[in-house]
Amino acid sequence: MGRSLQENVCRPTLLTSRMRHHSQGVMPVKSANHLPATSSSGLPELLRCADAGKHDGAVHAAVDCHQSVLPLQQPPVPLMEPEVSGEEPIGQLSRSLVLGRYEMCLTSDGLLGEGGFSIVRRGLDLQTGMQVAIKEYKIGCSSVGELATKFKCQVEVLQHLQKPWSLECKHARLATQQPSDLFVRLLGFSQNSMGEPGPDASDGTMYLVTELADCSLKDYFRQQRKHGAPLAKEKVRDLVHAILLATAGLHAKGYVHLDLKPENLMIFNGQLKLIDMDGCLEIGTQISDSSQLACSPCYIAPEWARFLLSGDDSGAILVANPGLDAWSAGLTLCECVTLGTAMRPAFLGFAKVATSPEEAQGRFLQWLGEGLDCPPVPACIKEFDPELYTLLAEGLLVHDPAARPSPMQCLSHPYLRQSHEKL
Repeated sequence: MGRSLQENVCRPTLLTSRMRHHSQGVMPVKSANHLPATSSSGLPELLRCADAGKHDGAVHAAVDCHQSVLPLQQPPVPLMEPEVSGEEPIGQLSRSLVLGRYEMCLTSDGLLGEGGFSIVRRGLDLQTGMQVAIKEYKIGCSSVGELATKFKCQVEVLQHLQKPWSLECKHARLATQQPSDLFVRLLGFSQNSMGEPGPDASDGTMYLVTELADCSLKDYFRQQRKHGAPLAKEKVRDLVHAILLATAGLHAKGYVHLDLKPENLMIFNGQLKLIDMDGCLEIGTQISDSSQLACSPCYIAPEWARFLLSGDDSGAILVANPGLDAWSAGLTLCECVTLGTAMRPAFLGFAKVATSPEEAQGRFLQWLGEGLDCPPVPACIKEFDPELYTLLAEGLLVHDPAARPSPMQCLSHPYLRQSHEKL
């Protein structure tokens, strides 16, 4: 079984001009004259599908729709493979009782993931016999008050997401879905002596318990790639529908995810759900401090890249809106065809000419925010399915955020006319 909560370990820290006071030795962003050669389309040559496979085995240069396809309900694949240095220490406890009803596995086999602020372990609900994921927050990594506030917000968001749709926000395609079909279910959480979300009154630790997933969408793509089985057109269409439906559902609830990517989309018994609500913000929130955001450079929108490059004293503001998730969703949809990170070849191109990871990241962000002048849709997608290409190139991956449709609007795109309700 996989985990249901994606950890910060999969979120690269952005070392840009807005955060140089938090790091040392960060290379300044180079000018456009130092960027890798681009094609007539404005894309680095590495991003073109015909060349991508030479530089990144994760990207397919072509797709054969007649190859066999693995079922979506595949044998579970762990999201992470923790390093194990031998057997468990003698005398170490293997299990611990959490919140009076959950048995948490403390061995390396039970470790599902670990980030800077928390650790996720496999658990068992002693009342129902159901396997669960237990997220334990690390008290020492941040101020208790700050962490408690973040924890309380996460609980409130997860609780709100499970409430029925509000009539004024409902899309016709959302009407047939329950919120529990689109978002990971919160099963339990620690409470303080006042009965509010916070450190557990018995041991002072904060716990979040959710349902346990089979695998992430990223792992599903990895398994397809391993077996040499690109997805058929019908399966890709179903995935596109499921991804857009979950994202539109989140927006209908009034939130923007801000870290949408295949790792944060999990498969639960054949149902695709959105996870990792740690960084969710209410739509319309104004962001001025980028150091409080965790994101993945290969999935952020151009306007986000420009914000990160602007500098802390510039007075720049980034507004949390559905367009940010739309771009991330578009790149995620590309992976349904390529089975690999669409922007990774471009990122590797900058890494080849940079003298440090920080410089490579800075160059990539500058290209994304200022040098990219056309939708970064791999050419093989146009060959694979012209309608999907149109949805991406003229929709989700439009560079101008003002002209970029939201995932909710994209649910009405002609490409999705034949999509199924479930995967």
